[in-house]
Formats: sequence, structure tokens, C-alpha cells
Amino acid sequence: MSSKDKTETKSDVPPKKPKTAYLIFAATKRPQIMENNKGIKVGEISKIIGSMWKELTEDQKKVFVDQAEKEKADYEKNLEEYQKNHPETNDSSGDERHSRKTRKHKHRKLPPPPKKPKNAYLLYSDAIRPKIMEENKGIKVGELSKLISKTWKELKEEEKEVYTKKADELKAQFEKEIKEYNKKRDQIDSSLSSDSD
Repeated sequence: MSSKDKTETKSDVPPKKPKTAYLIFAATKRPQIMENNKGIKVGEISKIIGSMWKELTEDQKKVFVDQAEKEKADYEKNLEEYQKNHPETNDSSGDERHSRKTRKHKHRKLPPPPKKPKNAYLLYSDAIRPKIMEENKGIKVGELSKLISKTWKELKEEEKEVYTKKADELKAQFEKEIKEYNKKRDQIDSSLSSDSD
């Protein structure tokens, strides 16, 4: 094995894709959230970070947006350098590779499946969580969930009806969208099957 095989320069390794503004924000907040909430689940961390991001003003978000743009510019520069040193990465020839790309592009025509709608309680939870977090600084996730559940149980039926009605509307919309999605998926699958014959 030659010394060339043993060592790799920076331009020998493809650059990592840059983070979005939200991911940069998440990376800065995640350690703090984990420190303040021992044993917290990953899903709960994501929910808290998502709520914190939504509460930021445009000026506050700009710091992370600017950093993301800088990372993107660096990535594009490094990618160009990498492709200069590895021209084969731009080569799309070959029947098998072309076939894989064709199938991949066809699958891209199909958008992601619609997400299952939230029930009345989850809609209420999303609406009330920022307020409870504001009134109870540093509250732990477990306590936050208990408090939301407690306030939900204390709601009158007519107050719950707002969220129940919204949940029913979302469910009806989801059922309509999933039918349309399944129809498109079947059409694409049928097209792919005919192409492979």
C-alpha cells in the first residue's frame, strides 16, 4: 500500500452538507435542555427545541440564518474543489447507474405521505405549552406534561369542543389526502413495473 493510499487530504473527502439555520439553533440548545431535564427522551427534546424556535423573533433567527448561509457558501466552495480533484463524481454514464437514477427520479415525483392528524388533546397541548413554559421557567418535561394533562381535564366540554372540532376537520382532510396519495403511489408503481419489463 502506497503512502498515497494511507493519507487523505481535505479535498479527498467529500464535504459534509451544511446545516440549516434550525439545526444550528438546535445544536446550541440541545446540551442545555438535556442538562436541565435529566433522562429526557429525544422526542421531547425535539418538541421543546421546536417550540423555542417558533418563539424566536426574525432578528433572533437571523444569527442562525447568517451562519447557515456561511456554511452553505463554504460547502459549495469545498464541493467544487472536491469535484475538480474527483471528476468521476460528475460522471453519470453507465446503464445500471442510469437505471437507478431513473427509478429514483420517478420516486421523487411522489411527495411524502401526509402526516397523521393530531387528536384534540395534542392540539390543545401544542396551543397551551408555550404559555405554561413561559409561566413556569425551567419546568421539566415530565412536570410540563402533567400540568398540561391537568389543565385539559379541568376544561369544560364546550372549551374542549374547539379542539375536538378542529381534530375532526384535520382527520377528514387527512383521509382525503391519504386516498389521493395512495392513488398517485399506485400509478407510479404501475409505471415502474411497466418500465422494468
